[in-house]
Amino acid sequence: MAQQLQAVSIVAPAFSGINNQDSPTAIDTSFAATANNCVIDKFGRIGSRKGSVLLTESYDEEIVKTAYLYNNPVEFIDEFVDNLGVSTVYFAAGQASGSGPSHRYIYKNPENPVNVRPADYSPTANNWKMASLANKAYFFQRGHEPLVSTGGGNLGVISDNHVPQANEVIAAYGKLWAADVAENKHTVYWSDTLLGSVWHGGASGSLDLRTVFPSGFDEVTALAAHNGFLIIFCKDCILIYSGAESPASMVLQDVIEGVGCIARDSVQNTGSDIIFLSKDGVRTLGRVIQEKSAPMRDISKNIRDELILEVGRHSGPIKSVYSPEEAFYVLSLPDENLAYCFDMRSFLPDGSARVTTWSDINAKCLLRKRNGDILFGKLFGVYKYTGYNDASRASGGTAGNPAALERGTYTMKYESNSMDFGKPANIKFLKQLEVSVAGNLGEDSILRWYYDYDPNTEGNFAITPPALEPNEGEFNIGEFTAAVGQTGYVGTEYASGVYIQTPHANGTGNGRVLTMGLNATIDGSPYSIQRIDLKVLLGRTL
Repeated sequence: MAQQLQAVSIVAPAFSGINNQDSPTAIDTSFAATANNCVIDKFGRIGSRKGSVLLTESYDEEIVKTAYLYNNPVEFIDEFVDNLGVSTVYFAAGQASGSGPSHRYIYKNPENPVNVRPADYSPTANNWKMASLANKAYFFQRGHEPLVSTGGGNLGVISDNHVPQANEVIAAYGKLWAADVAENKHTVYWSDTLLGSVWHGGASGSLDLRTVFPSGFDEVTALAAHNGFLIIFCKDCILIYSGAESPASMVLQDVIEGVGCIARDSVQNTGSDIIFLSKDGVRTLGRVIQEKSAPMRDISKNIRDELILEVGRHSGPIKSVYSPEEAFYVLSLPDENLAYCFDMRSFLPDGSARVTTWSDINAKCLLRKRNGDILFGKLFGVYKYTGYNDASRASGGTAGNPAALERGTYTMKYESNSMDFGKPANIKFLKQLEVSVAGNLGEDSILRWYYDYDPNTEGNFAITPPALEPNEGEFNIGEFTAAVGQTGYVGTEYASGVYIQTPHANGTGNGRVLTMGLNATIDGSPYSIQRIDLKVLLGRTL
């Protein structure tokens, strides 16, 4: 009896993102087991994330004479835009120095850092939270006297001794709202109207939540404002108050029990929704606020177990950023050198988001500026999310004479879930493998495959494209589909200046289930996978 040759096409691989929650062989081929250093682009293709460029290249010898900025990661970053539209980016770096004074600083202007920390002020951490009110920027951190911006972007200590030394602060409805004080995690405070430095008298006040916690004592972790509501995130519940424009008379509108927020800086307001990290995944709150009967959306459903495991391992602050321009929400776990990128263009039928992962970024803090730029704080300074290299400084060097910038590459990795082609009892022999990719000019890729969940059975095929793009043909398309002079290519074309290639390889090995993947070195140009075509021989039944 002749053996059956089965052709399978995976169009837009990983369009649905990573799914490691369900049974591997039952998952649709639009999902991936691995999609690292990837995003889902606007065309629905899996593609390489952008890289990063270091902005902090100028070093004032007096400010960083002992290299505190250079030798330590930036752990806080935020932007203040004044009434004239002038933007000032603040960021914090440095460390404590034994029993002596703190060498943690707050700087402004990443391109040319200037220390604006008060001279006699000695912070013991860099986990600041900033809020803007009435043309001033306010800085809060648990156990620290809050700071306020003064003329010229410098900072001074708020003189009101009633101001809470809180870990959380937001600006909303003409006031500052603060919570999570070291000895009092159950009270929310608010300042006088338009006076972020006045927390005593006037229209200032506080709210003790101990009488409204639904299941015994809880702790406030984060605050948010949305459509006239004050959202109070606790570890195990969410309290929603209406009428927050007049806090003395605001009313408890809703209590969401059993779900809370575990990371202050995971909260992002998208304008129509609020995203946050709970103890059982990343969730959005908007549908609950708009319609009380609607369920809360779990956008991390397809990676829930892995995410919870990684969050449990992580010991430091968890950070995030939302970008409407890039249409993603990124949750960074820097201690694990891992970030989860949630595509926010549209949701899957089950309400979850398409998810990919990032490594090598290792962002200690993140910021979306008013102009749409995304900035990262990490070792050696502040970086901008742009281009397709992860540029950084080499080790060594000193303050005022830092080492040169290095142009770093990174690896985009895709791996399918294991496929049985609807014939779980048959042995499969991979005969041919063909991948259509766009971009990748001058960069190396490796096609990979293995059987029965065992990477030790791996076969692979290396792809090395030409280093330079030839001239475009007639009508901006290569006039003929011609070989490029390297074994394994069936053809190339140049459409609208984008290099498209379709390398193919002959498969080896056999097994009941097949896993295939592709590793691509990203070195200066974008890369995306269009489709994967497989020809598999279905052998005997076991």
